[in-house]
Amino acid sequence: MVEFVRYRPSNYDTPEFSWGEPRYAAYVLAKTGQAQVVDLGEAQTIDSLVAAFSQSLSNSQSTNYKKLGRQLNEQLMRPVREHLGNKTHLILSPDSQLHLIPFEALVDESNQYLVQSYQISYVTSGRDLLKFQLSLPSQQAPVIIANPDYTIDAATTQIARQP
Repeated sequence: MVEFVRYRPSNYDTPEFSWGEPRYAAYVLAKTGQAQVVDLGEAQTIDSLVAAFSQSLSNSQSTNYKKLGRQLNEQLMRPVREHLGNKTHLILSPDSQLHLIPFEALVDESNQYLVQSYQISYVTSGRDLLKFQLSLPSQQAPVIIANPDYTIDAATTQIARQP
């Protein structure tokens, strides 16, 4: 699983507390082992690429979507891929503007779309994975409805009419 986050770093080392410029990071989580944290860079640069890429994908006359997909891959996925090993199924949890792009359309170093190398699933948060582990039995017995009679008996059914 890769959880992307947009954050503002804080500076506690100075007497006057201050916030830094927004950045993106990714948490790479495997089934076992420690989470890996990857700094992806300034949010302004990535958000600008996301906007251009989204606009390019929505414009049928555009020809630079592949170039922009390659640039976004360099910013977002190349640093993450170093921690993926031989994984072929990625569960992504994008944050902020990253919700606007289909990661499958990013272009890797071999000039291939990510969908050609990975099966990609999306979750809104890493916490969603906890739901997949639960196997709760049903609290009620099943209800079975069979052979319903959809005919209306005019003699027993009265329709209220407004005057």
